[in-house]
Amino acid sequence: MPGTAAGTRKAREARARLRAERFRRQRRADRPDILTFVTDRRYLGHSIGAKLSVPQRTLLKGVYGLPLTDAELEVWTEATRRPYPAIEFQEVTVVAGSRAGKDSRFLAPVLLYEAIYGAFTVNPGETAVIPCVAQDAKAAQIVWRLMRSYLKDSPKLAQELAREKRDSLLLRNGVEIRVFPCTSKAIYGYSIPAGGLDEVGRFKFEGAADSDTDVQAAILRGQVNYPKAKLFKVSTPSGRDGVLFEDFQESFSPESSVRDLSGDRG
Repeated sequence: MPGTAAGTRKAREARARLRAERFRRQRRADRPDILTFVTDRRYLGHSIGAKLSVPQRTLLKGVYGLPLTDAELEVWTEATRRPYPAIEFQEVTVVAGSRAGKDSRFLAPVLLYEAIYGAFTVNPGETAVIPCVAQDAKAAQIVWRLMRSYLKDSPKLAQELAREKRDSLLLRNGVEIRVFPCTSKAIYGYSIPAGGLDEVGRFKFEGAADSDTDVQAAILRGQVNYPKAKLFKVSTPSGRDGVLFEDFQESFSPESSVRDLSGDRG
């Protein structure tokens, strides 16, 4: 109520939400494309830059529907076995071998990109969370350290970081990036414009507590109010079970336009 401590707090929170939304709109207006974000020294170029391989560059550009060179089109066709549609994908599954750069060259960069420049509007009263769920706590910390390092290594992006905790990075635009070990209960209730599943092929399978299906469902539930929500899944190849194999069966065909599966290319 006006004049009370509760009313003052609510007014302050409302002003903070308005400032955060204005900040997000400004960031979207300044939005670079994903390749610029990863290679330009103003952004992640200090950390990644010219270290991208052709397959890694093809994946980043292809996921966001950017024009591909002849060499990149060749990689796309070999990896996906389909023509390049030049559209921005909302759900992406990447199957690649060890040391292929799944986290450092793809998952961490795209989650940061969506957190800072994502085309979403947060609902009033909600805090947008970008979760990255990994196979265990140790793997979750690896992704967190990558994203933290990428932010701090860039003078421009370092200004976006408002606060950090052991498992989260709060940005000035009000978006929070959080990492989790493989769990579904901890994700319920969040407003999720984009999320990531790291080594999803190593999650527990359906029937077990906190299975890959449960974790994916928890993220998708948090995305219902975001028509352009993104879900990125990466993993080394696994057995013939679980979300990873279901995605492979459903999507590794020329007819699919929902997911992009990239093969084992460095």
